Amino acid sequence: FYGVGNHGGGPTITNVKQILAYQPKARHSFEFSDPDRFFDAIRASAYDALPVYEGDLQNHASGCYSANNPIKMANCLAEDRLGEAEKWQVMANALLGHPFDRENMEDAWKGVLFNQFHDMLCGCSVEKAYDDAQTFMQAALARSLRLEQQALQAISWAVDTNKGVDALSKDCDWLWEMEDLGTPIVVFNPLSRPVKAPVLIRKPRYCAGITYVDETGEHPVPYQEVRGDMTEHDYKNVFMILGEIPAFGYRTFWVYAKRPFPFEPDTQLQVTAHSLENNCIKVTFDPQTGYINSLVDRRTGRECVGRYAAKALMVDDSANDTWAHGNFVFDQVEGAFEAPEFRILEEGPCQISLSVRQHLRNNTVEQVYTLYPDDETLHVSAAVFITEPLKMVKLAFCPTFPIQNVTYGDAGDRLTKPADGREEPMQRFAAVTNGETGLAICPKGKYSASANETYMAFVAVRTCYFADHMAYRDGRLNPQDLGENRFDYTLSPFTGDYTPLEQTCEWLHAEFPVINETYHRGPLPQSGSLLTTSLDNLMVTTVKSAEDGNGLIFRIRETEGKTAE
Repeated sequence: FYGVGNHGGGPTITNVKQILAYQPKARHSFEFSDPDRFFDAIRASAYDALPVYEGDLQNHASGCYSANNPIKMANCLAEDRLGEAEKWQVMANALLGHPFDRENMEDAWKGVLFNQFHDMLCGCSVEKAYDDAQTFMQAALARSLRLEQQALQAISWAVDTNKGVDALSKDCDWLWEMEDLGTPIVVFNPLSRPVKAPVLIRKPRYCAGITYVDETGEHPVPYQEVRGDMTEHDYKNVFMILGEIPAFGYRTFWVYAKRPFPFEPDTQLQVTAHSLENNCIKVTFDPQTGYINSLVDRRTGRECVGRYAAKALMVDDSANDTWAHGNFVFDQVEGAFEAPEFRILEEGPCQISLSVRQHLRNNTVEQVYTLYPDDETLHVSAAVFITEPLKMVKLAFCPTFPIQNVTYGDAGDRLTKPADGREEPMQRFAAVTNGETGLAICPKGKYSASANETYMAFVAVRTCYFADHMAYRDGRLNPQDLGENRFDYTLSPFTGDYTPLEQTCEWLHAEFPVINETYHRGPLPQSGSLLTTSLDNLMVTTVKSAEDGNGLIFRIRETEGKTAE
């Protein structure tokens, strides 16, 4: 390997001339080669005598896993949305012959991949570089949204929603509902398994009542009103827990403004000022600190939390540069966020939400905990507001047993490592278990986690300086991530079954788009599935058009380490 660049680059004309000039003078024969020739030669000679190393090659600069929250969140969103846009293009092409837009898709992916260069994604570039990086990332997200909407609207417009309506009138009560026939909405699922998903639908303020049914017109769908994002006239959304959306497919639901479809509300969701529960788990909070002090798996009756969970710790990061060169353990805890304020946000048959806001000096952490029916996962939306540079906020989770090993979900795999306190890359989840009980966390867009004997934790925010290589600090360096940082994560009981955990992570990273439709004829039924897996431990992570235009590409993962067909 030769060339110009930081940690490798491209060969130049000067390089080639120097090598050609040196070849006749060299004591040994050497020539232009490539990795395939190199490894072929090794295998043909001393291959059996070579030492074997198993494992990853972490870690060199573990501060890179958590520096610069905006670029990491943008990377996470871009990867997720571009992957789904490719799926929707495949679906629209398979159903309707909708053309693939390979040129725009390729250009968007190149923008994302360019920003995965090692000093960019890891948060170690100069501050100005992130203006360009975010421009590329947002451009990729914009293209993914456009490609997605083109494909989804082509599909939804082809769904047969005709009810004998030949003409639409703008004098109807709301949206496009005519003669109390209902309004269709089409919901899409990008995953290779059927799922239940919460969906937000705007409720017009002048609509006194509203009900939902499935595509058969016979089965009512539970719903509840939740706080909307506008305050005018108590403008609200309607929140629905849908029946299962078919695997890699879509389903049509009907919204009625006047026609009643009463449903029997599910009473399994219960929320108080210091607890939430459904039929799978019960979560309680310490009124004095705001930490989770109990998470009971109601299916087994076992307690999963030791002294605390979701405990926000403030860690001193002043001894580290941006890369955290030479340091792999961040354990200089200054204090914990406490003085909690509890507030019930949502209470109904489809969703319960409890807000817990905690304080430390002029910094705050608010975590909104949500449960859905029949769900063994606690969903958390967090907002960390931090005012101090050279700090790190970690969320810590203490199980009921001393931790020996922790398993990290990586790109298509997982690695189990000793709980030695070292910061490790976490691209999907972190989990601990003693075989009987345990905990698993799945943060979205957070890539740094660790575990010691007492607790595992992930880095929520790190306010290191931009491009600080510890040469000197002259008071003019700018800190990263001051202010508000928002992200989502999940907390689940865990006993070593990775398939439900992998599915939780997949669900967290997915979006389930909704298209409001109207009455029209079309070649497609009101519900359809294009692809599914026959085993729970198989998931199709990628569906895309081949880049040469000849066929489709499927990437399939197996989640249990077993042979499968």
